[in-house]
Amino acid sequence: MMRMRCVSVLLMLAVMGSARGETTVDVSPEVVICEVDLPRLLGTNAGLWYTPRQLEALRTGERLRVWRPGLIRIPGGSWGDELVWNGHGVRQGNSIDVSKYVDGRWQVDFSGYAPGFRADARGRLSDFHGHVDVKAMHEFIRDLGGSAIVTVNAGTGTPEMAAEWVRWAKANAYPVAYWEIGNELEGEWEQGHRRPDGREMTGEIYAEIYLAFAKAMKAVDPSIKVGGPAASNDGVVLAPALLKKAAEWVDFISYHTYPANSHEGPAKLFAEADSVRHGMQKVRELIREHAPARADEIEIGITEWHVGIHEGARTVNEISGPWCAKWIGRMAESGVDFANVWDLFSATAQGGHGVLGKDESLTPRGPYWALALWQQEMGGRLLRCETRGAEGVVAFATATEGGMALLLINESEESPAPVRVQISGSPVVGTLEAHELSTSSYLWNSRTNAPVWSRPPVMRSHTLDRMGGLILPALSATVLHLNRAAPPMASGRTARLGIFAPERLAADLPGDAWITLLDASGNPVFGGEHGVMIETTGPIEVDRAMQTLHRAATRVRVRPTGVGRGEIIVRGAGLEARHGIELKRVSWRTEVLWNFAQADSVKKLQSPHTLSHREGALHVALTPVEGNRLVVFNELPACDKSKIGGFTVKLRAEGLEAPAEGKIGVVLQSKARQWMPLGEIPLADLTDGWSTRELKVPDPDYLDAMPDVYAVILLLQGAGDAGGALAIDDAGFLMRD
Repeated sequence: MMRMRCVSVLLMLAVMGSARGETTVDVSPEVVICEVDLPRLLGTNAGLWYTPRQLEALRTGERLRVWRPGLIRIPGGSWGDELVWNGHGVRQGNSIDVSKYVDGRWQVDFSGYAPGFRADARGRLSDFHGHVDVKAMHEFIRDLGGSAIVTVNAGTGTPEMAAEWVRWAKANAYPVAYWEIGNELEGEWEQGHRRPDGREMTGEIYAEIYLAFAKAMKAVDPSIKVGGPAASNDGVVLAPALLKKAAEWVDFISYHTYPANSHEGPAKLFAEADSVRHGMQKVRELIREHAPARADEIEIGITEWHVGIHEGARTVNEISGPWCAKWIGRMAESGVDFANVWDLFSATAQGGHGVLGKDESLTPRGPYWALALWQQEMGGRLLRCETRGAEGVVAFATATEGGMALLLINESEESPAPVRVQISGSPVVGTLEAHELSTSSYLWNSRTNAPVWSRPPVMRSHTLDRMGGLILPALSATVLHLNRAAPPMASGRTARLGIFAPERLAADLPGDAWITLLDASGNPVFGGEHGVMIETTGPIEVDRAMQTLHRAATRVRVRPTGVGRGEIIVRGAGLEARHGIELKRVSWRTEVLWNFAQADSVKKLQSPHTLSHREGALHVALTPVEGNRLVVFNELPACDKSKIGGFTVKLRAEGLEAPAEGKIGVVLQSKARQWMPLGEIPLADLTDGWSTRELKVPDPDYLDAMPDVYAVILLLQGAGDAGGALAIDDAGFLMRD
């Protein structure tokens, strides 16, 4: 007979009683702190790798009409420094006449136009030049009623090429709001970072390039706005020299930022959305210091931004919407003049930066709904808005046509937030219209890497009590219209409980399940407040036995306790839902990828220490160095990376002299998750005989990032002055089958 289990009544009462402190939000309608052009703040990036079908779907569909991005940046990030925008006289269909590359320049006939092409700094052609060309992009932007930001090729291109683009766009009445000179040229990853004469890009070199481009472009059309350097982060290292040398030719400073790259939980993630304040302050100080006469004229644009640089689930999951809503508010109050999210379409196995899916219906991801929420419900005049009391609630207020809109963001992933709303110190009372972005409208499935549902923010009513009190759902962004009574709402749909969870889980790692409130058609509904009991049978447990549902989907953690079939049962308000989960036994195998049988294998590794090949193994002679890197395995031999579940290595000490607390740390790096510590190996445990060490993945969230693993790093921790040597052999992965 299967055992039924639930957590004790004492724990249930603790869960019910863990109320958060209250936050007071006070709006001052008479104090305008700044005004922003919302469509220009809510811009995007588009790339030539998009297909004609995608552009047509955007042109004819409703997605961009709801969002209304005012500025679309082309031709697509780093492509800007590789693209010969016009191929007339050089390209015919798919054929490119390489004889037209003379003395480092392509001999384009600018009297006409043909689709362009990509080439590196040596003139070598790319194997892909895009599905569409810049003409198609300009027409797409014009048809939408927006304007372009054009990044001209300052990496491998010439001032003449850029000037001709200005001339051609003007002749064809293509709207271009800004011309950006180069893209992230301070970065070694960028074509043109290393110049033809062998020099690496510096601020002084960029300033010379910028001046040549700006003068050539403004000679064609003096009215255009030109700027740069499209820096890869808010350090804008090229900007000081640019402003010193060419301030009179600079109309804007641009930079990029992907700030939230830690994996320390939602609190840290949301805190990193505040970084735009610091970034903007630094750029303003640079302008005031190096171009004081134009400090009030030079604009600041963030021409690429997103949650983080790594395209894992956090760029698209249920956190991404509220995070982006906060980020947009921080940009607005910090005085960003224009901004462009990266980008319309891009996807990885775990998520991606694209705010829209590549499926036929262009399914919105979380960031899209944040952009739409600001565009549809907020205004461009920001009002002073103060918060007092408990942390974790962020507020922005704007004047709107005929009223005021208050955006309230609850950063907690688990707890509803009690809030009191005031206007100039007086409570706001009544039933008001609200639009809520939460799991009631958007929920991400990390198993299929697609939304479970993706719908516009839920329109609902909030009844504020005599003290102006209301409850915000966990992990939500809610716009409350302070002068707009709630319209008559449709009678509530009958809710039914559901459980959204995988049908199978590995028996050695925890997973997630979502308790859902759905209507008869399976659509999410706002839950109000439903108390439910959670029980389990079989070899699984959950982290709580009672939950109050404040939204359409609420997460619980599932922990396997064995192998076999288990069941989750949720009951409340006369409703019941059940979901069975098969707990699968995990088998492990070792796949050795670096056995150092050949001396050449050592050449593929990186280390600040001295590496050599000796007796069929890797020998690491420890020397005093800066940093704690021991060895980096950065060229992974072919393997099924999706099954990686840990790391294995054979180690031997050779006259090792190290502090007793010294350790070897093992870290995996993935494009989806940059830093994944697996554990540590005490140096004191190593002897002059070989020993095999195995470190399994400690966090189940790491497994989703394994398909994009690209490096293994061994760190020497707490042993910076270690001497002697280490021998390494038979390194590889523990594979989960």
